[in-house]
Formats: sequence, C-alpha cells, structure tokens
Amino acid sequence: MSNNTTVEPNVTNTTPEFDWEPYFYASSPYGELQLVYLGGSLLLAVVGNTAVLLTVLLTEDLQTPGNVLLCALAVSDIFQAVSKIAVAMYFLVIQESLSCGPFQVAASFAYLFFVMFSICIIAPISLDRYWFINSPLRYRNIMTMPRTALLTGAAALLAFIAVVPPLIEGGRDSFFPTFFMCRYEGFARLIRQGLINILFVGTLVVMFVCYYKIWREVRRQQAIVRNLQPAPLAERTLGTSTSGVETQLTTAEQPGDESGPSDLGNKWAYPRHAHVNLGLQMDDETGAAEEPPVQDDPRRNAVVQLPAKPAPEPARPLLSPEFQQRLRTVGTVMMVVVVFWATWIPYSVTMLRMGTVGVEEGAPTDAVWQRLSVLLSLVATFSNPIIYAYRNREMRQAFLRLWRHR
Repeated sequence: MSNNTTVEPNVTNTTPEFDWEPYFYASSPYGELQLVYLGGSLLLAVVGNTAVLLTVLLTEDLQTPGNVLLCALAVSDIFQAVSKIAVAMYFLVIQESLSCGPFQVAASFAYLFFVMFSICIIAPISLDRYWFINSPLRYRNIMTMPRTALLTGAAALLAFIAVVPPLIEGGRDSFFPTFFMCRYEGFARLIRQGLINILFVGTLVVMFVCYYKIWREVRRQQAIVRNLQPAPLAERTLGTSTSGVETQLTTAEQPGDESGPSDLGNKWAYPRHAHVNLGLQMDDETGAAEEPPVQDDPRRNAVVQLPAKPAPEPARPLLSPEFQQRLRTVGTVMMVVVVFWATWIPYSVTMLRMGTVGVEEGAPTDAVWQRLSVLLSLVATFSNPIIYAYRNREMRQAFLRLWRHR
C-alpha cells in the first residue's frame, strides 16, 4: 500500500501495484459523513441487539427456539459492528493506510467469520419458521433446545471452514481501504471465495424452499376455511302477497294451517286444508261464486310492512387467530431476512467482481461501489432490533416492562 504509483482520474492503473489512496474518500466532507454514519450504526447495533438479548433472556415466555436463533443473529451483528466499524472509524480519522499486523488480521478474520455466521444462521431460522407453520403439532418435538444448539453450532462450523483457508496457508495480507479490512493475496483466497459463494447459494436455496412451502400452506389453510364457511342466507319475505297495486292478507297463519309461507319470492304457499279468502263468496245452495257486498274493509287498503332485512353476518376471517399469529411471526422473520439479503447482495457482487478480475485490473470507479456496498451492508447490523420493535408486539411489551422495572 505504498504510494509509489500515481493514478490519474478515470484511468485504469496497469502497474502491478494499484494505489487506492485517492479513492477511499477520507477527505472532507465525505470523511465526516462516513464517521457520523459509522458512529450511529455502531451505537444502534450494540444498544439495539443488546436490548433484544436481554429481553429474551429475562422473559421466560420469549425463550422459544425461534427467538434463540434470532439471538444468535443478534450476537453476530454486535461482533460484526465492533470488528468492522471500530477499524473503519480509526482509518478515517488518521487518513493513513493501516499495516496488516496481527491485530488487523484478527479483526478482519473475526469480521468475516461473523458475516458468514450471519449468512449460515439464516438457513436454521428459515427451517424453524417452516416447521412452526407446517407442523405446529410436532414443532415442540422437532425444535428442541439441543437441536437448536446443534443447528447454531453447525452454522458456526461452516462459517469457520469458509474463512480459515488463508490462515492455514500463511500470512500475505495487505490493507484494502475501500473495504476497511486486510485482504489476503495468496492462492487460498480463491478457495475461500469459492466456499463463501457456496454458502451464499446454499442458504438462499434453503430460504426460498422453506418460504415457498410456507406460502403453499397458507393457501391451503385459506382454501379449507373458505370451504367450511356457510353460504350467505337468502333473502326471505314473510306474510305478503302483491296483486296489482293492492296488498291483501291471507289466512296462512290461522290455527289448523299445516303449511306456512315458503320461500317462493312474492307468491304465497297456500294451505292445503283451509279456505282462502280470494275476494269471492260461495253460494251455499248452488255453489256458484257471488260478488261480495261492497263494504269498507280497512284491511283491503292496508299496506303490510315487509320485515326488515336481517343484518349481514360479519365477514369471517380466512384464517384462525392462532394461525394468523403464527403468520405474523413468520412475517417478522421474513422481513429480517429480506433486509439482510438486500443489504448484503451489493457487497457480495463487488467481492465476486474483485475476485474475478483482480484488484490490479479493477477500474477506479470500482472503489466507489465497494465503499458504498460496505456502508450499506452495515444496515443489517442494526436493522433487526428496529424490525422487532415494529412488528413483534410481545417482544416490544416485554422490553417496556423490563425498562419500567429496571
């Protein structure tokens, strides 16, 4: 990292040693803005994730396997922030290239280890949510505390295997200003990059498979509830019959009637064994129909009020309240995962490009995207507590209770 070469803007350096110093943006005002952002990220990451850890550890109801895995992610976020942001702020303050001594190499190794652990722990978290939704009756038997610890240990082991190859080969590191870390220059770097890519892809596959099956289960539950819901009641009219402009009464509800009104729209269902007043009178001797005497019958002009329509039944939820609560926890975890990948994909893309074309062949504009990708990746270290506070009401209320009781 000596300054033996001079790099002109917008010109690619073709010498074996590339001087990144003009492009690490430590000058004013970029340096001050980065220091403010890094300081805020460090504060939020340490305080927020510590609050999550204390809330889960001190609240018995929250000590579930899923929350234990989220606590492991919180611990990883704390160590990521400390190992990366402390070095970055020191570098921006002194504005000099750092030597890759034992401390810097250890800090870079710790940062990469916890980054890979954060990636690997996403797979157990996704599996936990899959069993939580798709196998609720067997969930307690599947996700026991020993198995939760085993999944966490497996994630840590995979992370260690992915980042350890350069330590085995020997120390040939140089400080990389745009990433705030020591970068290994030997052949083992390619092995490490390959292992990191495998873990990236493997975690993505597990995550997509689990959440796709969760989505299918939600659709299945919706179909079951929709089929079990009764059809809406038909509108019924009782005790009315219209003929022209007059509404007449009937004797369908008189004593001895064997059949009452039926669902026949605006028509009556007449009784089988009762005489119905149709407006005519029968002659007892001849049986002929006679005109009834004209008389004022108040019932002739009476208007029968239709009974009020029954109030519509309230819409039933498509899912049970318990299942909706489970979905809410899945939604919280999925939001955590989406934010994690959205903030880490730019970093992984720049790392892949750097490993493919090499540092010496990179264009000066690559440094801009490398620095921005690192700053964006730090969002994942402090975003999780914010998501928990916004989405998880139980955790938010438990934290407030602890805060009030000190």
